[in-house]
Amino acid sequence: MSCLMIATLSASLAAIAWQQSLDNHRKESLAELYRFRKGLDSLLDRHKYLPGLLAQHSLLSNALANESGLNPQQQANQFLEEVRHVTESDTIYLMNKAGTTISSSDWRSNNSFVGRNFSFRPYFTQAIKNGNGQYFALGTTSLKRGYYFSRAIYQGADAIGVVVVKVDLS
Repeated sequence: MSCLMIATLSASLAAIAWQQSLDNHRKESLAELYRFRKGLDSLLDRHKYLPGLLAQHSLLSNALANESGLNPQQQANQFLEEVRHVTESDTIYLMNKAGTTISSSDWRSNNSFVGRNFSFRPYFTQAIKNGNGQYFALGTTSLKRGYYFSRAIYQGADAIGVVVVKVDLS
C-alpha cells in the first residue's frame, strides 16, 4: 500500500471513530437529560396540587377576612409553616387581593415574605384573573430559583387573595 492510501485510510478511520464518539456522547447526554427531566417533573408534580387544597382551608380565608380568632394571620403563619415542613416546599405564603403577603411559612425568618408585595409577579396576576397560575423565576427576596404554583381564594365569586407554593429549583 502506498503512503497516500495509508494516510487516506487512517483519516477515514479517524473520522469514523470521531463520529462514533460523538454519537455515544449524544446518546449519553440525551439519557441524562431525560433522567433530569423526569426528576424535575416528579418534584413539581408533588407540589402542583397543594395550592388548590390550601385555597379550600378556612384558616386561610379567615386570615384574609381577618376573622375567627385573636390573630388569624399568626394562626395562618403557623399552619403554613407546618404544611411547608411536611411537604418539603421551599415557602408557602398567603397574599391579599392587593398582592401583599399577610402570612408565610417563613414568618420566623429575617427575610420573611410577610409584608412584601408580589402583585407584579405573573403567578399572582394569573391566579387573580384565572383562578390559578404558575411561573418560574428567581426569587426577589430569597434570590433562589423557584417554580411558583398559585391559587386564588374566593369569597363567593370574588377573589380575596392568593396562596402560593414555591418549589426550590436551585
